[in-house]
Amino acid sequence: MKKETLSRIEIFFFAMSIIVGKQFNAPFEGGLWVMIATLVLSGIGYVLLAFCLAEMASTLPFSGGIYGFVRAFTIPVYGFYISWFELLINLFYHTTQVYLFAQIPYAAGMVSREMTLFYCGMTQVFLVIIGLLGGKMFWYSNTLLGMVSLVLILIYIFGSFPEADLNRWGAGEEFDFHNMLEGLPRASLSYLGIQVLSLTSKWAKDAKTDIPTVTPIAMI
Repeated sequence: MKKETLSRIEIFFFAMSIIVGKQFNAPFEGGLWVMIATLVLSGIGYVLLAFCLAEMASTLPFSGGIYGFVRAFTIPVYGFYISWFELLINLFYHTTQVYLFAQIPYAAGMVSREMTLFYCGMTQVFLVIIGLLGGKMFWYSNTLLGMVSLVLILIYIFGSFPEADLNRWGAGEEFDFHNMLEGLPRASLSYLGIQVLSLTSKWAKDAKTDIPTVTPIAMI
C-alpha cells in the first residue's frame, strides 16, 4: 500500500472509508436524553483522543498505529500484544463489513438471499486485488470509496430529517442512567476509525502538520 506521499485529501478519505461502517443508530435506542448524554460524553472523550493521536503521529511519523505507539512509549512486548489484539479485531470487523456490504443487492430487492455468499466472495476478491496492486491504485480506490462513504453519511444525516418526529420519539422520555451506560460502548463505535490515520503518517507529505490537521476534521 506504499505511496511516495499522501495528500490531506487522501488521508481524510482513508478515515471516511473506515468510519462509515460503524453503528450510527446505537445512541438513539435509549431515548432522546440518553442519546444526548452518550454523544456528549463519548464525543468529548474522542475529541481528546483525536488530539492525542494527532500529536503522537506527528511526533513519531512511522507506520504502526496504536501498537507502534505502545511499543515506542513502553516496551516492545506490550506493542506485540496490542498488535495481535488489533489483528483479531480487524479480522472480525473485516468479515462483518464484507458480509453487510454483500447484502446490499438483496436489501435493494435485486437478488435473492441465496446470492449473499456469492457477493461476499466477489467483494473479497476485489479487496484482495486492490491490496495486491497496492501503491497509487490502492489510494485512488480508497479515495473513491471514501468519497462514496462521505456521500452516504450526508444522505443518512440529511435524509433522516423528514422522518424525525421529536413529539413522538422525544417527548415525555425520562433520562435513565443505566440506559446511558449501556449506550456508551455502542455509541463509541462511531469514532473507532480515527485511530487508523496514524498508519498514514509515514507517507504524509508533512506529518507534523497534515496529521494534526486532518485528524480532528475527520473526527468531526
